[in-house]
Order: sequence, then structure tokens, then C-alpha cells
Amino acid sequence: FLLSLDTRYPIEKVDYKLKYKKFKINEDERLRCKIQNGVFRNHVRAPITPSDIRYDEKQKYYLKDLCIFAFLKDNPIGYGQIIFDRGVYFIVNFGVLYEERGKGYGKEFLNKLIDLAKENNIKEVNIRVDSSNKIARNLYERVGFDEECSVSTWVWE
Repeated sequence: FLLSLDTRYPIEKVDYKLKYKKFKINEDERLRCKIQNGVFRNHVRAPITPSDIRYDEKQKYYLKDLCIFAFLKDNPIGYGQIIFDRGVYFIVNFGVLYEERGKGYGKEFLNKLIDLAKENNIKEVNIRVDSSNKIARNLYERVGFDEECSVSTWVWE
């Protein structure tokens, strides 16, 4: 599903417990791989490598100032970024490590990305979620995202 959020409307006030750090090119690629591979560890998504990240950094959609890590104390627990693709802003690669889920960090982190969008005068952000991922979809809707449409993905086998 494709969900969208109008950032001009107020979101609930968040008491941030996590620390946040911007991703640094040529410095944080391994850390991003570690987090993303931990977040998306399943049979559908192949593990990424630093070369995959370097490729991502060179794409037109990539916005270097809108990529952040979430830290609990000094431990990295999440990663997320905002990209601009085909005239639309998307939150992508968003997630919190399995062992830190269910504690409210995902909601806080998502609100932090929305705050980052607002700070950069982005009026609307979108996020995609697999139709079978009910937990993520519930999180996105609790934060304020509304369903726009369903999207089909075709896989060549």
C-alpha cells in the first residue's frame, strides 16, 4: 500500500528519548548495512553491502541531508531516509531493529523523520508498506498516514 501524510497538520507532541545522527557519506555505509540487514532480515529482501549504499548515494532521488540513524544511548537501533522520486517525497529504508520493537521507538523515530520533512519545507511525505505487514501499517496510520492506493509489484522468476 502507498500511504501519505500532510506534514502541515500538527502531529502529536513527542518527548524524544532517542538520539539522532545524520548519515555521513564515506563514513557510515557499514553501519547502515548492519542496521538495514538487521531490520529487513527475511527471505524477500537480499542483504545489502556498502557498494549498494554507495550506488544509492549517486542516484538522483538521494537527499544526503535527509538520512538519519536512531540511537538508544550509544547503540544504533534504526535507520530511515527521505528521498525525492518522480516529484514525490518518500520515507524509505525505515525501521528499528527487532530487539527494540514494541517499545515506542518506531513511532518516535517516524515522528522524527516527519519533523525533518517539515524542517525542509516538505508538505507531504509518502511511505510504502507490504500488505501483509499489519504491524508497520498500524504504526504508520497511528502516526497519521492515510492510504492513497494499493501498488502491485511484479517479480520476474
